Amino acid sequence: DSQTSGNSDFGSPSTLDVSNNISPDSWIMSLGVTVVKRQSVRGFIRIFFTSLEIQIFVTLVVVADCVAFVWHWLLDDSGGMGSDNDEHFKQVEWIVLGICLVEALGRLIGFGLHLYCKDVWNILDGTTILLAFLLSSVLVFTRMTRVLKLF
Repeated sequence: DSQTSGNSDFGSPSTLDVSNNISPDSWIMSLGVTVVKRQSVRGFIRIFFTSLEIQIFVTLVVVADCVAFVWHWLLDDSGGMGSDNDEHFKQVEWIVLGICLVEALGRLIGFGLHLYCKDVWNILDGTTILLAFLLSSVLVFTRMTRVLKLF
């Protein structure tokens, strides 16, 4: 009798009470299984660009750019800056600017303009990158016009 009541309790509706709002996936997650839900493209982009790994990568790129800036400044002051070194530093600057631009555009696409602009840090980041890109482009354009004037 106790075995039958034990078996009947296991499958009875009273033990499978769904009124406590437990989703069907919650028991899977309690087992430590990761459930990947279908995301929109915008949701995937948002998750990608806000992931810890991407944030650490971008932070390390910015720190490396700061180190390169100081190194460039010290070499320039000491007179040890050759034209090859100067070109290498300019390439590093463009690469860093490109990485930061991709990260800012990814956040803008992932969050949309309204949510992106709600965060003051995003506005500061986007404005800084836009100004750096415009200033770098103007400097490159100015150099190109000087070269064109020679011809």
